[in-house]
Amino acid sequence: KALITVVLLCISRSSGGAVNKSALSAIPEQCQNYKVLDDSRRSVEKGGGNFECDNTWLTAPDWQGEGWYRMLAPAGVKLPESSPGTWHCGTAASGWLAGEHPTEAYSTVDNMKVCFDDINPGDCNDDTTISITNCGDFFVYNLPKTPGCSYRYCAAN
Repeated sequence: KALITVVLLCISRSSGGAVNKSALSAIPEQCQNYKVLDDSRRSVEKGGGNFECDNTWLTAPDWQGEGWYRMLAPAGVKLPESSPGTWHCGTAASGWLAGEHPTEAYSTVDNMKVCFDDINPGDCNDDTTISITNCGDFFVYNLPKTPGCSYRYCAAN
């Protein structure tokens, strides 16, 4: 991790002021170009509320369709790795990662399962698969639309 941080800090600029693209080539594209999920109601600390979803009906205010996302405050910074319970994250069916985040910097793991609890916490009543990239200091997630409404990806610190 320390070496990667040094490389990022040493990105040089050419005489024309443009960023040296070769220094960025080792960083995955999705770590540089992503959408943001930052709605405070997405936090695992929040209750059910408005039945918002990451789909096409009752769409959450920060949802911009399928694609790569980074989670930021005040929502939280990553998907929780355990169920926050039903009626959390501003919806009825709370979405959480059924597994662990990748630990190797700039690595991507595919076919990670996200569970949605809409009846009993931890039962994984419905699910979808996502990809996760460890971007060194943060994670990005390739998120599809949720399987239904009121399903929403939660965020934790």
